[in-house]
Amino acid sequence: MLNRHFVRLSILLSFALLHLISLSAYATSWQQHPGKLTLLDDNDAVIWQFNYKRKFDKPFFHPIYLADGTLITRHQPDSDEHPWHKGLWFSFKLINGTNFWEENKSTGMSEGSTQLTSTKLTLNTDGSAIIKQSLSYQINGRSVIIENRLIQVSAPKQETPINISWQAEFNALADVHLSRTPIIGEKDGRGYGGYAGLSWRFAPQLKKHWQFSYQQNTLAKQIHGKDFLWLYYGGDNGGVQISKNQTSVTKQTEAWYISKNMPFMSPAFLFAGDQHFKQGQSWLLSYKIKIFRQPSTAAQHLTNDQ
Repeated sequence: MLNRHFVRLSILLSFALLHLISLSAYATSWQQHPGKLTLLDDNDAVIWQFNYKRKFDKPFFHPIYLADGTLITRHQPDSDEHPWHKGLWFSFKLINGTNFWEENKSTGMSEGSTQLTSTKLTLNTDGSAIIKQSLSYQINGRSVIIENRLIQVSAPKQETPINISWQAEFNALADVHLSRTPIIGEKDGRGYGGYAGLSWRFAPQLKKHWQFSYQQNTLAKQIHGKDFLWLYYGGDNGGVQISKNQTSVTKQTEAWYISKNMPFMSPAFLFAGDQHFKQGQSWLLSYKIKIFRQPSTAAQHLTNDQ
């Protein structure tokens, strides 16, 4: 009798384990084209795409979709409204007074050149990936900063968010002054000043139902320019949480830049002030990003303080 109960219990546990595996597993496949990496689900629908096609361009993630098919990034290079916003991407604003952020609408090029010098991809069968890149920031053809970037993307699962670890090591090849548009309270300050660095431009339709929040704080005027550990933007069907850089060199000048109308979100590492680095100096920027693709996980940001 005991053996019979034991067998039944083992069978039940096996079925329960298989059910849990089925809930967490997510069948995926990779699609690669020159300068374009795409992760597809079992219906060949895009989960996320990483773009690094042009030598003189900023690598970026777009599109990124939730499990219900909602597009959560925006990149519209033919638009008259911020065509240089590239989904999820990194860009300096000013290096030694040269603009690396805005781009000429005809050429798609900035005054300062962001040159991608190498890319190495490690793609796993579970849908996780490691992206290693080297970049050179040039003024009039001369490199003034080089960057080694490491992006690690976790596998998509039913019950957990996609985690993106974004780490960048910068080395100054010359004395550099990193700056941005002045903020209110500074000389020539602007209400839109302060942006630079890692940024997420969201699809415009999200602003109808999504909102910014830090724990229970949802008022934009109480978030913009503040030094929170992380920030969440989301709604009933999912959302995005970014945890800001914690390195010692630049964290004293960081604060959140948000725009509800775009919508736009950035842990702007120069918001509260410029940074100066001597030739030969290096510094790190590191971020954690969580993409909650399922409605059941969207509310976790209220208690997650990591």
